[in-house]
Amino acid sequence: MKNSIWAFMVLFTFLGCQKEDKVMEEFKAFYDNFHRDTVFQLEHIIFPLEGLPPGGDSLMAINQKYYWQKDSWVCHKPFDFEYSEFTQQFIQYSDDLIAEKIEHNTGSYGMLRRFAKFDDDWFLIYYAAANRLKPKPKINIEGGF
Repeated sequence: MKNSIWAFMVLFTFLGCQKEDKVMEEFKAFYDNFHRDTVFQLEHIIFPLEGLPPGGDSLMAINQKYYWQKDSWVCHKPFDFEYSEFTQQFIQYSDDLIAEKIEHNTGSYGMLRRFAKFDDDWFLIYYAAANRLKPKPKINIEGGF
C-alpha cells in the first residue's frame, strides 16, 4: 500500500511538472513573438494598461492608479541578459498567470510585468516600468552590541 501511494505521488508530481513545463514553453514562444513583432505586441496588451511609470513609488501605487495608453506606448524590445547587469525571473502563479521581474544586480532598480492567458492567447495585463526598489533590510549579526 505504501509503495502504491509513493508511486502515485511521484506520478502526480511528474505530470504536474510536465504541465508546468508545457505552459512555460508556450508562454516563452508568445514572449519571443511579443518582443519581435510590434503589431503582435500592441494586439496583446490590455489597454488602458495598469502599472507604474518610471519614477513612480509605492505611495503613488497606493494613492492613485496609473494607466499606460495605447497612443503613447513605446514597444518593448528583447533584452540580452547575458551581457547586462540585470537578471530576469519568471514567476508562474498558475497556468494562466505569469509575472516577469527584471532587477539590476545591485537590487536597486527593477521592473515588473504580468501576463495573463485569456481564451488561448497571452496578454500583458500590468507593467511597472523601471523604478528604484526599496532597499532590502540588513541583518544585524552583532545582536545589538
